[in-house]
Amino acid sequence: MPAIPEAYQKKFTSAYAARIRAAAQRNGYNAAVVDKMVDASSELVIDGKTLKPKGEILTLTNVEAEEKYGKPPKPLLSSGTVKDLDEMLDRAGYKGATLRRIEPTGAETIADWINSIAPLLLALGALGLYLEFKLQSFGLIGIAAVGCLLLYFFGQYIAGMSGYEYALLFIVGVALLIVEMFVLPGHFISGLLGTMCILVALLMAMVDHYPGGPWVPAFPDLRTPLRNLGLAIVLAVLFILIAAKFLPRTSMWDQLALRAASTGEIKTPEPGARPEDLLGREGVTVSPLRPAGKAKIGERLADVVTEGDLIPRDTRVKVVKVEGTRVVVTKV
Repeated sequence: MPAIPEAYQKKFTSAYAARIRAAAQRNGYNAAVVDKMVDASSELVIDGKTLKPKGEILTLTNVEAEEKYGKPPKPLLSSGTVKDLDEMLDRAGYKGATLRRIEPTGAETIADWINSIAPLLLALGALGLYLEFKLQSFGLIGIAAVGCLLLYFFGQYIAGMSGYEYALLFIVGVALLIVEMFVLPGHFISGLLGTMCILVALLMAMVDHYPGGPWVPAFPDLRTPLRNLGLAIVLAVLFILIAAKFLPRTSMWDQLALRAASTGEIKTPEPGARPEDLLGREGVTVSPLRPAGKAKIGERLADVVTEGDLIPRDTRVKVVKVEGTRVVVTKV
């Protein structure tokens, strides 16, 4: 860390010393005492007693701070030390005052726990929506994903960080994505706007909001929300990559895909079956291809992709290219 220039150090020390001198004077203490706690350039002598030699910073114990000097005598920096809050109130003239202790409520404790796992909730929600998008359906996985996101907003709302407006902005973003996927596929503008609305809603829901505070938060207020959102994105990408690599190899994925397709009896690939075996064969789409989706090729359900065209469901297609596990089809 680079050293602070000497001129800056002196300016900072001078300004800080002035502030604490003013505070000492307001409370009836010796301003010179608090001044010497930040200034080592001179010594401190009171009533002929050297309390601080030149070149040192003044440091006091509680007993030393209570000692009285001067005419009339007054304590250096402390009116006394008490053992507990009741004794302090007694000395201040508030004996018998009613004390109200503010403790976190059960809801606030739950909100604090939810906020501590906010990145994980966002990542799980993104993973669930990705899986439903791949399956071209909406079922228990989608409900669980929406539940994670609602739980996230619920925790932020209880904690006082967010209001209804960001939850509504999130819903608007999801609606725009639905328009992109099912109403105006390939439009891109609604998808871009929806993604921006979702990201802004997720970020702003984590920013502390105060009555009368600025509508646009300062960067220091965004530091922790940006870190949490970044962590959520990293976790979501990691979860999706793992799911995309390993989940299609499991029997559970085949069952989910068959249930989502709902097109009758479709056989899953036999062990050892290769994507290359589908080259040149024809089939029928069992979900819209935008441009990716699913098609029944012979008796096999396959993940396919077009060369950019948007093909509706129940359309005959032909496999024209196989690149590794990527099966490319075109409309017949």
